[in-house]
Amino acid sequence: MSPKKRPDKGRPRKTRPQEEPPASKSEIPGRNDPCWCGSGKKYKHCHLAEDEAREREGQSPAPPPAPPAAPAPDPEEMRARAEAEALWERFEQAPLEDKIEILEAGLEQGDLDGDDIFEMMLQIREGLDPQHSAEGRRRYAELVDQARQSAPEAYDGIAMYLLENRLRDVAAGQDWAALDEVAAELTPRVTDDIDIFSHMVDLLLYHGKVRPLQQVMEQAWPAVQDSGDILPHGIQEFSNTLLLLNFFEYLEQADERHPDAPALQEDVEAYGGFRQEWLEQAIQHLQQERPSPWQVSDFEGAIDADTWKEHLRALFFEWMAGLQHREGTPLSKSYMATTELGQLLETQLNQRAMPSKKSGRKKAAAPSSLIPGNSILDRELGRHFHFINPAPYRVCAALELLPDYLHFVAQLGLISRDELQGAFRSLGHLARQAIKVVRLFGADLNAVQALERAWSEENLAGRLADPDLVEEREIPTVPEEEPVPEGQVRVYTFKVTYMYDREVWRTIEIAASQTLEDLHWAIQEAVDFDDDHLYSFFMSGKAWDNETAYSSPYADGPSAAEVRIDDLNLREKQRFLYLFDYGDKHRFEVKLLAVRSQEDTGTYPHIVERHGKNPQQYIWYEEDYDEDEFEDD
Repeated sequence: MSPKKRPDKGRPRKTRPQEEPPASKSEIPGRNDPCWCGSGKKYKHCHLAEDEAREREGQSPAPPPAPPAAPAPDPEEMRARAEAEALWERFEQAPLEDKIEILEAGLEQGDLDGDDIFEMMLQIREGLDPQHSAEGRRRYAELVDQARQSAPEAYDGIAMYLLENRLRDVAAGQDWAALDEVAAELTPRVTDDIDIFSHMVDLLLYHGKVRPLQQVMEQAWPAVQDSGDILPHGIQEFSNTLLLLNFFEYLEQADERHPDAPALQEDVEAYGGFRQEWLEQAIQHLQQERPSPWQVSDFEGAIDADTWKEHLRALFFEWMAGLQHREGTPLSKSYMATTELGQLLETQLNQRAMPSKKSGRKKAAAPSSLIPGNSILDRELGRHFHFINPAPYRVCAALELLPDYLHFVAQLGLISRDELQGAFRSLGHLARQAIKVVRLFGADLNAVQALERAWSEENLAGRLADPDLVEEREIPTVPEEEPVPEGQVRVYTFKVTYMYDREVWRTIEIAASQTLEDLHWAIQEAVDFDDDHLYSFFMSGKAWDNETAYSSPYADGPSAAEVRIDDLNLREKQRFLYLFDYGDKHRFEVKLLAVRSQEDTGTYPHIVERHGKNPQQYIWYEEDYDEDEFEDD
């Protein structure tokens, strides 16, 4: 999950040390290199003209200005620094109760800044152990309140961190009566640190606290929209969450649910509204009393990628409804799980296939597309354990509910008992390892314990003992490819859409025996780009996913020039990503429209249809243009 807040532009830039002037002409920097004086400017914009003038006069380059004399030490500053060091030495050696006394005294006397308070609270919290101790939670809450009242200015800079801890403690103790107090203080601070707030959003969604979260976010929405510190994708994610919260609240309150209900449409209009097909499908399948009569062929075999996604989404909605009815699991929590599971199952479906051998494609049945593999689960969920912006509750929701989901699809006969047992065995070790990691990254005690229960031997054994599970499932057969008639060639038709303007697209036909590099050349011609940068195809659709990448022969990794289109084993309507120029990042969605045999014209690949103007490859800003940038040194 990428950060949503813009970097702080207000921090002072560190001054560079003065450099010695070049001792000889060979040491003089190039025009576009940093100047020798250490100013940080390019040489041509700093000392170049002066040095050239001095050289014409037979003089050596100008010496750097003499550094200013170091100021005499300030006795008061030295005394204050010594006292601060002594305080910290005493604090770190003190037992817990003395640590608390030192913090309280410092707050009362106004001797502590925000960093001091934060570091002291961190050490005290570790000793209080509020995740396991009700008394620890009470005392930590009192200290937070004391910091807010006694040192409001220092508190403002660290409030979001302290409130996040308070919210974790509320969740650990299931003390939801205290949520109103935390929410009231949180609301005006949402834009202080949108990344920390996103952690709290995940916590509240996981625990099903839809209404309090909705109230906080609706009140903060105008400030979020007007904030100059939040990146556009952060604002979009905020509005998407508000859409979901309004949807969940509507489902909870409405007696009769309709996708075109005026109350729902009015509530979400300010946040952009739903895609109508998603809304209709969600309401239909969340209201079903029992699951649809799904067949294995609805998910396996020759089914196209778009239909597979539509079926999976409907299956998820039916599972969510059943889980809420049976276990009381909040829809907000199960939706978190399906979001994660859906993304990784789609990535798995689109995984790069090994090139097929000349003898033909493998006829052995593939594993179920409804069961996540161990390696992809590890890789995809592992991305949420990033130091900058971790998301442990998303991992908790997905892994905790995964055994129930797998049991659900087994009950429907979509996977067999043996496949369910194999999934439990394969994924169980990973899930148990994840328990340690989510705890380390801040998941509350109840979330950790729920994950432990979900993957306990007792729970898994009970699910495997279900008499309704099938011993064998249907194995759909993939139709044999018809031989290509003489004089014809198998042709793939792709729709290539520029992702920054989806009205710009091209239809390209390419022979099955041609390569991804040939497709690259065709796309370049179709949009009139200069082929002067590296490129990659990401078969998962995710940029920089090296596991599924085929790249320029001059880049690292598997070469696009060595894989034939026919060897990718693509499903119809499958999408993947073509990224050209790793700097400017021109992104194109490539979608397989059809595969058929037709007359071999010998002109493949060729462009069948064009829509929209060619995207601009380079954007020149006149005020930034400098002809010297293109001169040879």
